[in-house]
Amino acid sequence: MRRRRVLQLGLGGIAALGALPLIGAQRAMAADGPETFVYVSNAGTKDISVLGMNRDTGELTMIEKAPVPGAEKTSLVSLPMALAPNKRFIYAQLRSEPYPVSTFSIDHPTGKLTHLDATPLVDQMAYINVDKTGKYLLGASYAGAKVAVYPIDARYIVEDKATQIIDTKPKAHCVFIDASNKHAYVPVLGADYVMQFKFDARTGMLTPNDPPTVATRPAPARAISSSTRTANGVISSPRRPRRSAPIRSTRTRVPLPRWHSSTPAITTKKIRPSHPTSISRRTKTSFTAPCARPACCMGTRSIPRRAR
Repeated sequence: MRRRRVLQLGLGGIAALGALPLIGAQRAMAADGPETFVYVSNAGTKDISVLGMNRDTGELTMIEKAPVPGAEKTSLVSLPMALAPNKRFIYAQLRSEPYPVSTFSIDHPTGKLTHLDATPLVDQMAYINVDKTGKYLLGASYAGAKVAVYPIDARYIVEDKATQIIDTKPKAHCVFIDASNKHAYVPVLGADYVMQFKFDARTGMLTPNDPPTVATRPAPARAISSSTRTANGVISSPRRPRRSAPIRSTRTRVPLPRWHSSTPAITTKKIRPSHPTSISRRTKTSFTAPCARPACCMGTRSIPRRAR
């Protein structure tokens, strides 16, 4: 018995799903390694690409493109999909009127899809999900500002009449069901909060939890502006710039030859260290002195400080 994994690729990313038991399965790839089916929804062409992936090399091979029927226009910017818990059926909705959600069965040996039926929903959904029992389809409508629950019959086809429709603030864009199948969460962009519900798997009803919403907190502007995203997606904050060392002023008295007739006037020059953490001990001192022998000094000279 072979085991083949099914992957679902949607607008938000890739979700790895459990293995399907297969008997006498044909290989999607020419390699001897384990195999995977990948399903990619295409909003512009209204179809689902079925690909075989070699899990050893990651190489993808096109198997087929299954059209998603039910609407004349394209599916706007996305074509949401959901996988049944038994991994034998895929649900895909077109986001153009009449907003049909199609049920596809998965052929285990080949990974190919067979269209079974299409059911119009109350609105276009940005995200659809199936509860852990496989009996209810939940959807969040970004444009329609609502959450809807539809029953799924024994043939795994979505029924026409919704179990429940809940109005939300604008831009509800996801519906997530926890592992216990007792709670559901809906983030709402227009209100900057997450709605949380208790989910009854027997009736398919959602009831507000306590509290019914949890506000989201935006990231501090300082952290965003001062952070850098690396190639692997990790956000790191830059180090604080090192403080430059203070400028020191040095007064040095330079001894003159014996034949000088007067004491020189001392001047100092400020020297900035070349390294911020160390102070250079070198400096230059200039002096101007009247000299009885002008040919000796010739005015102003710079004499390096003696090495200590």
